[in-house]
Amino acid sequence: MGNKGFTFTELMIVVAVAAISVTMAFPTFLAQRNKARIKRAGRDMVSHFQMARINAMRDGRDWAIFFDAAGDAYRLVHAGADRHLDTGDDITVKTVSLSEYGDVSFGIGSGIGPRPGGVVPENGVTTFSGNTFHFDPGGISNKSGTVYMKNGKGQTFAVGTITVTGRVKAWANWGQGWEE
Repeated sequence: MGNKGFTFTELMIVVAVAAISVTMAFPTFLAQRNKARIKRAGRDMVSHFQMARINAMRDGRDWAIFFDAAGDAYRLVHAGADRHLDTGDDITVKTVSLSEYGDVSFGIGSGIGPRPGGVVPENGVTTFSGNTFHFDPGGISNKSGTVYMKNGKGQTFAVGTITVTGRVKAWANWGQGWEE
């Protein structure tokens, strides 16, 4: 009779539909959030590898990434005044804790094998000997290898070098096999 607006029943129906929609979407949101966190951690690590390589060439000194498997962290380090690593004057430029990314830690998810062309690391974290990766002043790496990280869902991200040229690559396994 000329009244404008919604009835209480109409309002409750809209609220019920919205609640059902949110309830159905929430698990998908959580899954995407976990995936986004490990992707961000992996991409940041790729950037840190590339930063170490570029800085080694720019500075004319050795740069390295040291992986702390037990502490779920890694450090970017450059050689000090003598321009060579492991001589007592190395300088830590950045320390990254995987806990900064939420539910991310070093390792390979359950039931997931190594990245294509890779091997399972003896320590479950990295195939770089001594848990160290290093670039010389020419931007050449001292070894090829891979480091693995996973989230609580077992999704795994791998970052590594294919050859000693220092080319950095990343792979992801969301539970259906590895992809670049």
